[in-house]
Amino acid sequence: VCLTSNLQTGNAPDYQQHPFLRLMRAGVPVTINTDDPTVSGIDLTYEWQKAIDEYQFDAAACQRLLANAINGAFCSETLKKDLEAKIAAFFG
Repeated sequence: VCLTSNLQTGNAPDYQQHPFLRLMRAGVPVTINTDDPTVSGIDLTYEWQKAIDEYQFDAAACQRLLANAINGAFCSETLKKDLEAKIAAFFG
């Protein structure tokens, strides 16, 4: 989900009315992304910080979102396992 871009294009009126949390609560494996950083004027760090601030995500929610991103990545299973291990170690 590209939160900021979705607001800028009018697909959601604000962060609290964005369907992101509904999708997440429904078990949809959502991820935090950027659509076009040069047009939106943001980067992935901004988007993550905005999501954490707007939705009060704790470490468990962040870890789940990162796991979703790893699972959906177009990379080898070996790289996915390596990334999963790094995320697990970080959140310890």
